[in-house]
Amino acid sequence: SDWPKDWSHAEDCENVLLETNPGDPYSVTIWGVGLQDRFYIAAGNRSSRWAENISADARVNLDVDGKLYAAFARQVSDPQTLAIVGNAFVAKYDIERDEGFYERGAIYQLSPTP
Repeated sequence: SDWPKDWSHAEDCENVLLETNPGDPYSVTIWGVGLQDRFYIAAGNRSSRWAENISADARVNLDVDGKLYAAFARQVSDPQTLAIVGNAFVAKYDIERDEGFYERGAIYQLSPTP
């Protein structure tokens, strides 16, 4: 599918499917949030298999509510963006803030181009 200009339709979608490692595909079901024209996923641990796959090859496929999107993942490092996206995850999934998340986890921004 074409990359959405607005991801608000993903607000009601609790889980998304992510496929990493195009040469030997690996799929996981994860949480994700859309903010305007950007989509974000989070790894509770950077050493998870899918997060390590992204480190090796940023190409991913994302399935949101039955629509498939080809994308590239990049780890977010900007503190302001991390705070905004972290707040979006807390609000959407009604979870408590994990103070140790940024030491072991990572947030990735997905986009249609590298």
